[in-house]
Amino acid sequence: MPVSVHQTIGLHEETRRKALELFAERGFASVGIRELAAHLGIAAGSIYYHIENKQALLCELIEDLYETLLMEPQIKPRSGESATLRLQRLLKRHLKLHASKSLYFLIAEREIHYLEPQHRQTIAQLRTRYEQQLLTLLAEVAHIEISHELRSFASSCVSLLNNMPLWLTQGQPGPAKPQALLFDMVQSFISVAIRNIK
Repeated sequence: MPVSVHQTIGLHEETRRKALELFAERGFASVGIRELAAHLGIAAGSIYYHIENKQALLCELIEDLYETLLMEPQIKPRSGESATLRLQRLLKRHLKLHASKSLYFLIAEREIHYLEPQHRQTIAQLRTRYEQQLLTLLAEVAHIEISHELRSFASSCVSLLNNMPLWLTQGQPGPAKPQALLFDMVQSFISVAIRNIK
């Protein structure tokens, strides 16, 4: 009986989910191809029917994260919406995504240096597009020109957003309203940095 398109997509998503969990738990470099195959529940000899290779799989997972972040044009103003409100919307959406994609954020920050140059370039292009959205909003909110300092800060801010929720959950009970706390922390960080850049 032939496998349907929906079944194929489902199998691919299940493969990605299981690989993501294993990479997050053990670290990309520590996972051998046999261990990956066993975790996926397939024979080591047939793993390349399911994935191109380990590198491509890691790239695909990190790529999925940045494509999700770029999916909604946060920078596009809604009726009567200021740059400050657009920036707040971007920050809240980024932090909210941790609820459904925490492991993606973890490997995006921790494992990216294991990617080969061509895969790293793919991720770098996506991340740069996202940083550009944040950079444009920061310049509008602060009423300043885009500078090298502001560009560097936008890049650092994306790393901060990627990591902050993970810091709060490392073996400690989280605050009652973690997203609200994180949002306030990020806003304070941005306010102080902008004052120093001006």
